Amino acid sequence: MSIFFAGLDWASQSHALCIIDERGEICERLEIEHNAAGLARLQRRLAHFGRPRIAIERPSGLIVDTLVDAGFAVVPIHPNAVKATRPRYRSHGAKSDASDAYLLADLLRTDGHRFAPLAPQSDEIRALRALVRGRDDLVATRTQLANQLRSLLESFWPGAALVFAEIDSPIALAFIERYPTPESASRLAAEAGVAPVTYASGKSKTVAFRWACNHRLRAALTCLADNSRHASTWAAHVYSQARARGCDHPHAVRILARAWTRVIWRAWTDRKPYDPARHLAATALLETAKG
Repeated sequence: MSIFFAGLDWASQSHALCIIDERGEICERLEIEHNAAGLARLQRRLAHFGRPRIAIERPSGLIVDTLVDAGFAVVPIHPNAVKATRPRYRSHGAKSDASDAYLLADLLRTDGHRFAPLAPQSDEIRALRALVRGRDDLVATRTQLANQLRSLLESFWPGAALVFAEIDSPIALAFIERYPTPESASRLAAEAGVAPVTYASGKSKTVAFRWACNHRLRAALTCLADNSRHASTWAAHVYSQARARGCDHPHAVRILARAWTRVIWRAWTDRKPYDPARHLAATALLETAKG
Protein backbone atom coordinates (compact mmCIF):
# COMPACT_ATOMS: atom_id res chain seq x y z
CA MET A 1 0.00 0.00 0.00
CA SER A 2 1.39 3.37 -0.99
CA ILE A 3 2.10 5.98 1.63
CA PHE A 4 1.45 9.61 0.83
CA PHE A 5 2.52 12.89 2.39
CA ALA A 6 0.91 16.29 1.98
CA GLY A 7 2.30 19.78 2.27
CA LEU A 8 0.01 22.77 2.67
CA ASP A 9 1.48 26.25 2.28
CA TRP A 10 -0.48 29.09 3.87
CA ALA A 11 -1.51 32.21 1.94
CA SER A 12 -4.05 34.96 2.51
CA GLN A 13 -6.58 34.06 -0.19
CA SER A 14 -5.71 30.46 -1.10
CA HIS A 15 -3.44 27.60 -0.09
CA ALA A 16 -1.04 25.53 -2.19
CA LEU A 17 -1.38 21.79 -1.66
CA CYS A 18 1.19 19.23 -2.78
CA ILE A 19 0.82 15.48 -2.29
CA ILE A 20 3.81 13.16 -2.82
CA ASP A 21 4.41 9.44 -2.46
CA GLU A 22 7.05 7.62 -0.40
CA ARG A 23 9.67 8.18 -3.14
CA GLY A 24 9.09 11.94 -3.21
CA GLU A 25 7.27 11.89 -6.54
CA ILE A 26 4.54 14.49 -6.93
CA CYS A 27 1.09 12.93 -7.14
CA GLU A 28 -1.02 16.07 -7.17
CA ARG A 29 -0.77 19.84 -6.91
CA LEU A 30 -3.73 22.16 -6.50
CA GLU A 31 -4.81 25.52 -5.11
CA ILE A 32 -7.32 25.49 -2.27
CA GLU A 33 -9.49 28.58 -1.77
CA HIS A 34 -9.83 29.87 1.77
CA ASN A 35 -13.57 29.31 2.13
CA ALA A 36 -16.01 26.56 3.04
CA ALA A 37 -16.04 25.09 -0.47
CA GLY A 38 -12.25 25.08 -0.60
CA LEU A 39 -11.97 23.33 2.77
CA ALA A 40 -14.46 20.68 1.67
CA ARG A 41 -12.51 20.13 -1.56
CA LEU A 42 -9.29 19.84 0.42
CA GLN A 43 -10.71 17.12 2.63
CA ARG A 44 -11.99 15.17 -0.36
CA ARG A 45 -8.62 15.22 -2.11
CA LEU A 46 -6.80 14.20 1.04
CA ALA A 47 -9.27 11.37 1.64
CA HIS A 48 -8.66 10.21 -1.95
CA PHE A 49 -5.02 9.55 -1.02
CA GLY A 50 -5.85 7.67 2.17
CA ARG A 51 -5.82 10.63 4.59
CA PRO A 52 -2.06 11.33 4.54
CA ARG A 53 -0.24 13.31 7.21
CA ILE A 54 -0.22 17.03 6.42
CA ALA A 55 2.71 19.37 7.03
CA ILE A 56 1.96 23.05 7.53
CA GLU A 57 3.94 26.00 8.90
CA ARG A 58 1.20 27.51 11.05
CA PRO A 59 0.00 25.58 14.13
CA SER A 60 -3.36 27.36 14.36
CA GLY A 61 -6.12 28.86 12.27
CA LEU A 62 -9.41 27.88 10.70
CA ILE A 63 -7.93 25.41 8.21
CA VAL A 64 -5.86 23.72 10.92
CA ASP A 65 -8.85 23.43 13.25
CA THR A 66 -11.00 22.04 10.45
CA LEU A 67 -8.47 19.37 9.50
CA VAL A 68 -7.76 18.33 13.10
CA ASP A 69 -11.49 18.12 13.85
CA ALA A 70 -11.92 15.94 10.77
CA GLY A 71 -9.35 13.49 12.14
CA PHE A 72 -6.38 14.36 9.93
CA ALA A 73 -2.86 14.24 11.33
CA VAL A 74 -1.65 17.84 11.00
CA VAL A 75 2.07 18.34 11.64
CA PRO A 76 3.27 21.93 12.25
CA ILE A 77 6.81 22.68 11.06
CA HIS A 78 8.41 25.89 12.24
CA PRO A 79 9.10 28.46 9.49
CA ASN A 80 12.77 28.56 10.52
CA ALA A 81 13.07 24.86 9.75
CA VAL A 82 11.43 25.42 6.37
CA LYS A 83 13.75 28.34 5.61
CA ALA A 84 16.83 26.32 6.55
CA THR A 85 15.71 23.49 4.28
CA ARG A 86 15.07 25.55 1.13
CA PRO A 87 18.68 25.45 -0.13
CA ARG A 88 18.34 21.66 -0.44
CA TYR A 89 15.70 22.14 -3.12
CA ARG A 90 16.76 25.25 -5.01
CA SER A 91 19.82 27.44 -5.11
CA HIS A 92 18.28 30.91 -4.76
CA GLY A 93 16.34 30.13 -1.60
CA ALA A 94 13.48 32.53 -2.38
CA LYS A 95 9.99 31.73 -1.15
CA SER A 96 7.46 30.19 -3.51
CA ASP A 97 4.11 28.88 -2.32
CA ALA A 98 4.03 25.95 -4.74
CA SER A 99 7.65 24.99 -3.98
CA ASP A 100 7.13 25.36 -0.24
CA ALA A 101 4.14 23.04 -0.40
CA TYR A 102 6.37 20.37 -1.93
CA LEU A 103 9.16 21.19 0.54
CA LEU A 104 6.80 20.72 3.48
CA ALA A 105 5.53 17.40 2.15
CA ASP A 106 9.05 16.12 1.44
CA LEU A 107 10.34 17.32 4.81
CA LEU A 108 7.53 15.33 6.41
CA ARG A 109 8.54 12.31 4.30
CA THR A 110 12.23 12.42 5.22
CA ASP A 111 12.11 13.87 8.76
CA GLY A 112 8.56 13.19 9.88
CA HIS A 113 9.77 11.34 12.96
CA ARG A 114 11.15 14.65 14.28
CA PHE A 115 7.79 16.43 14.31
CA ALA A 116 4.71 15.70 16.45
CA PRO A 117 1.17 16.10 15.11
CA LEU A 118 -1.26 18.50 16.72
CA ALA A 119 -3.66 17.15 19.33
CA PRO A 120 -7.36 18.10 19.27
CA GLN A 121 -8.04 21.11 21.48
CA SER A 122 -10.32 21.13 24.48
CA ASP A 123 -13.52 23.13 24.56
CA GLU A 124 -11.91 25.56 27.02
CA ILE A 125 -9.01 26.26 24.64
CA ARG A 126 -11.40 26.73 21.74
CA ALA A 127 -13.45 29.22 23.74
CA LEU A 128 -10.30 31.11 24.79
CA ARG A 129 -9.05 31.30 21.21
CA ALA A 130 -12.43 32.59 20.06
CA LEU A 131 -12.26 35.31 22.72
CA VAL A 132 -8.72 36.25 21.70
CA ARG A 133 -9.70 36.46 18.04
CA GLY A 134 -12.71 38.60 18.96
CA ARG A 135 -10.53 40.92 21.04
CA ASP A 136 -8.01 41.24 18.22
CA ASP A 137 -10.81 42.23 15.86
CA LEU A 138 -12.10 44.82 18.34
CA VAL A 139 -8.63 46.30 18.87
CA ALA A 140 -8.09 46.55 15.12
CA THR A 141 -11.48 48.24 14.70
CA ARG A 142 -10.76 50.66 17.54
CA THR A 143 -7.39 51.58 16.04
CA GLN A 144 -8.97 52.16 12.65
CA LEU A 145 -11.71 54.38 14.10
CA ALA A 146 -9.19 56.32 16.22
CA ASN A 147 -7.10 57.01 13.11
CA GLN A 148 -10.20 58.19 11.26
CA LEU A 149 -11.16 60.47 14.15
CA ARG A 150 -7.66 61.98 14.37
CA SER A 151 -7.60 62.54 10.61
CA LEU A 152 -10.99 64.25 10.77
CA LEU A 153 -9.92 66.52 13.63
CA GLU A 154 -6.68 67.45 11.88
CA SER A 155 -8.67 68.61 8.88
CA PHE A 156 -10.68 71.27 10.73
CA TRP A 157 -9.54 71.39 14.37
CA PRO A 158 -5.87 70.40 14.78
CA GLY A 159 -5.71 71.72 18.32
CA ALA A 160 -7.88 68.93 19.73
CA ALA A 161 -5.94 66.30 17.78
CA LEU A 162 -2.58 67.47 19.14
CA VAL A 163 -3.51 67.98 22.78
CA PHE A 164 -4.24 64.31 23.50
CA ALA A 165 -1.61 61.62 22.94
CA GLU A 166 -4.34 58.99 22.58
CA ILE A 167 -7.34 60.37 20.77
CA ASP A 168 -9.45 57.38 21.82
CA SER A 169 -8.69 57.78 25.55
CA PRO A 170 -11.67 58.46 27.84
CA ILE A 171 -10.58 62.05 28.57
CA ALA A 172 -10.09 62.81 24.87
CA LEU A 173 -13.47 61.38 23.89
CA ALA A 174 -15.17 63.23 26.75
CA PHE A 175 -13.53 66.48 25.67
CA ILE A 176 -14.54 66.04 22.01
CA GLU A 177 -18.10 65.13 23.00
CA ARG A 178 -18.34 68.24 25.14
CA TYR A 179 -16.53 70.55 22.69
CA PRO A 180 -17.09 69.07 19.19
CA THR A 181 -15.99 72.22 17.31
CA PRO A 182 -13.40 75.00 17.82
CA GLU A 183 -16.24 77.47 18.32
CA SER A 184 -17.81 75.44 21.11
CA ALA A 185 -14.51 75.39 22.99
CA SER A 186 -13.75 79.10 22.70
CA ARG A 187 -15.03 79.64 26.25
CA LEU A 188 -12.71 76.91 27.55
CA ALA A 189 -9.75 78.50 25.79
CA ALA A 190 -10.49 81.86 27.40
CA GLU A 191 -10.85 80.29 30.84
CA ALA A 192 -7.55 78.46 30.45
CA GLY A 193 -5.76 81.63 29.41
CA VAL A 194 -4.94 80.40 25.90
CA ALA A 195 -5.17 82.80 22.99
CA PRO A 196 -7.81 81.72 20.43
CA VAL A 197 -5.23 81.65 17.60
CA THR A 198 -2.87 79.47 19.63
CA TYR A 199 -5.74 77.23 20.68
CA ALA A 200 -7.06 76.73 17.15
CA SER A 201 -3.61 75.95 15.74
CA GLY A 202 -2.80 73.41 18.43
CA LYS A 203 0.54 75.09 19.22
CA SER A 204 -0.12 75.42 22.94
CA LYS A 205 2.31 73.26 24.90
CA THR A 206 0.39 73.49 28.13
CA VAL A 207 -1.99 71.02 29.68
CA ALA A 208 -4.80 73.58 29.82
CA PHE A 209 -7.35 71.34 28.17
CA ARG A 210 -6.43 68.36 30.30
CA TRP A 211 -6.73 70.11 33.63
CA ALA A 212 -9.84 71.98 32.52
CA CYS A 213 -11.47 68.56 32.11
CA ASN A 214 -10.28 67.41 35.55
CA HIS A 215 -11.85 69.59 38.24
CA ARG A 216 -9.79 68.17 41.10
CA LEU A 217 -6.53 68.73 39.27
CA ARG A 218 -7.61 72.24 38.29
CA ALA A 219 -8.50 73.06 41.89
CA ALA A 220 -5.16 71.74 43.15
CA LEU A 221 -3.15 73.70 40.59
CA THR A 222 -4.99 76.96 41.13
CA CYS A 223 -4.61 76.59 44.90
CA LEU A 224 -0.88 76.00 44.47
CA ALA A 225 -0.60 78.98 42.15
CA ASP A 226 -2.53 81.32 44.42
CA ASN A 227 -0.40 80.40 47.44
CA SER A 228 2.88 80.46 45.52
CA ARG A 229 2.59 84.13 44.59
CA HIS A 230 3.11 85.00 48.27
CA ALA A 231 6.32 82.94 48.54
CA SER A 232 7.88 83.10 45.07
CA THR A 233 9.10 86.28 43.43
CA TRP A 234 8.73 84.68 40.01
CA ALA A 235 5.13 83.58 40.73
CA ALA A 236 4.26 87.02 42.04
CA HIS A 237 5.73 88.56 38.88
CA VAL A 238 3.69 86.29 36.56
CA TYR A 239 0.55 87.05 38.55
CA SER A 240 1.15 90.83 38.56
CA GLN A 241 1.84 90.86 34.82
CA ALA A 242 -1.48 89.12 34.20
CA ARG A 243 -3.31 91.62 36.38
CA ALA A 244 -1.54 94.49 34.56
CA ARG A 245 -2.95 93.15 31.28
CA GLY A 246 -6.44 93.53 32.68
CA CYS A 247 -7.07 89.98 33.93
CA ASP A 248 -9.14 89.62 37.05
CA HIS A 249 -7.84 87.63 40.04
CA PRO A 250 -9.22 84.17 39.06
CA HIS A 251 -7.98 84.56 35.49
CA ALA A 252 -4.51 85.68 36.66
CA VAL A 253 -4.31 82.71 39.01
CA ARG A 254 -5.17 80.34 36.17
CA ILE A 255 -2.43 81.87 34.02
CA LEU A 256 0.04 81.37 36.87
CA ALA A 257 -1.17 77.80 37.33
CA ARG A 258 -0.55 77.14 33.65
CA ALA A 259 3.00 78.48 34.06
CA TRP A 260 3.54 76.19 37.03
CA THR A 261 2.45 73.15 35.00
CA ARG A 262 5.46 73.65 32.72
CA VAL A 263 7.76 73.80 35.74
CA ILE A 264 6.13 70.74 37.34
CA TRP A 265 6.34 68.83 34.06
CA ARG A 266 10.07 69.56 33.78
CA ALA A 267 10.70 68.48 37.35
CA TRP A 268 8.72 65.29 36.78
CA THR A 269 10.48 64.38 33.53
CA ASP A 270 13.90 65.12 35.08
CA ARG A 271 12.93 63.07 38.16
CA LYS A 272 14.22 65.88 40.41
CA PRO A 273 12.46 68.05 43.00
CA TYR A 274 11.80 71.67 42.18
CA ASP A 275 14.90 73.81 42.72
CA PRO A 276 14.50 77.61 42.39
CA ALA A 277 18.19 77.82 41.48
CA ARG A 278 17.55 75.70 38.36
CA HIS A 279 14.41 77.66 37.41
CA LEU A 280 15.82 79.89 34.67
CA ALA A 281 12.92 82.34 34.60
CA ALA A 282 13.08 82.78 38.38
CA THR A 283 16.85 83.26 38.47
CA ALA A 284 16.73 85.71 35.55
CA LEU A 285 14.10 87.75 37.42
CA LEU A 286 16.29 87.84 40.54
CA GLU A 287 19.32 88.93 38.54
CA THR A 288 17.28 91.72 36.97
CA ALA A 289 16.10 92.85 40.39
CA LYS A 290 19.68 92.91 41.67
CA GLY A 291 20.89 94.88 38.66
